[in-house]
Amino acid sequence: MTPENISALLLKSKTYNQANAITGCLLYYGDEFIQLIEGDQKTVQDLYQRIIKGPRHTDIIFLGENHIEERTFADWNMAYLNSAENNEFDKPLFVRNMLTLSQMISGKTRGTKAFWYMAKQLLQK
Repeated sequence: MTPENISALLLKSKTYNQANAITGCLLYYGDEFIQLIEGDQKTVQDLYQRIIKGPRHTDIIFLGENHIEERTFADWNMAYLNSAENNEFDKPLFVRNMLTLSQMISGKTRGTKAFWYMAKQLLQK
């Protein structure tokens, strides 16, 4: 994806998410994305259906769904982090965390919490 494609995607996502009370985070590494979506269960499930039916999306892996008391990214309609644009980004750690996260397909674990906490800390820099 080009930077222009990503900018257009983010603008569209932020507009949709704000109108539908969705928050979350989109991480971009290499040619792959990983996303956390927060909101009303039906709204999030409807959005996920739109995502998996999108012609640009391939090899989608659903990692899990959880009820949460408090949103991790409550202040962001779509926080975004591109590893190539972040000089302080620890790429090996990110890759290990992505691999670990992909193996955690059930329940909210310490590992998933730590992963998204790290993402949030990088976004706040």
